[in-house]
Amino acid sequence: MARLLILEDDDELRAIYRRLLGHQHGVWLWSSREASRLWQLLAQGYRVPELGGFALIISSPWLEINLDEPCSERLIRALRREFPEVPVIVAGRSPTAPIWVRLLTEADPRVHGLFPVTEDALTDLVDRLVGTTVPSEGGV
Repeated sequence: MARLLILEDDDELRAIYRRLLGHQHGVWLWSSREASRLWQLLAQGYRVPELGGFALIISSPWLEINLDEPCSERLIRALRREFPEVPVIVAGRSPTAPIWVRLLTEADPRVHGLFPVTEDALTDLVDRLVGTTVPSEGGV
């Protein structure tokens, strides 16, 4: 059973993640509030080695980290620097990904965009990323 960290405020997506992934994996669901605390620690240079135990991070691109951070771009970049071995899925219900997500997925093969989140696409991508070798190409 892999541990998954999911950073999401949308109640519908939280329910989908819990229903689809909770029976196979240890799912930790954090809101913007917890993500904001994590961002503060990382921004101040603290190490958070406990996060290295996660096999996968799934994040909304629209977490409100603080008043100056209306999206989760800097948090995702900080997590990638701190935990380069942990793949990340940036996902949302919108049919299009924010431009920063597209740029990041093109630059980092361990970051994947999933827009819009569908049940089949989510389970397929999680199955591919958890416990398997990640292909060397990014993409949205």
